[in-house]
Amino acid sequence: MMENLSPRRNLSTVILFTILSAALALTIAFFYASLHNLRTTYEHDFDDVNNNLKSMETRQTAYQQQIQTLTKLVIKSLNATDTYINNITNTVTAAQDVIKEDVKEVNELADSQNSLLATQFAGMFTVLVILVSRYHW
Repeated sequence: MMENLSPRRNLSTVILFTILSAALALTIAFFYASLHNLRTTYEHDFDDVNNNLKSMETRQTAYQQQIQTLTKLVIKSLNATDTYINNITNTVTAAQDVIKEDVKEVNELADSQNSLLATQFAGMFTVLVILVSRYHW
């Protein structure tokens, strides 16, 4: 048996449905804007990391070329004095140390980007949970 609903009750239901629909549309728009903002931030961060990596790769290539040049000099100058050979060895060691530092810096950048990404996703998930819980409250 169907109940006869009053027009006032029907109007309240329509208003409630309209408010809930608007809240849902606003929530969707907010999350879309947040996702777009996060994507833009991540793209910018990835661009920065890529630029840093390219810069380090360029330096690493230059260091590798220096090492190759020094190695050729050592082969050609086997009859050189011990002082000259020690100076070349020190230069090669310093270049290798710089390369190791650059590799370490690249690894630290990658680690910091991963932790930043995790933090931003955690924050976004927290906002989502808050909004959903507020919606159901």
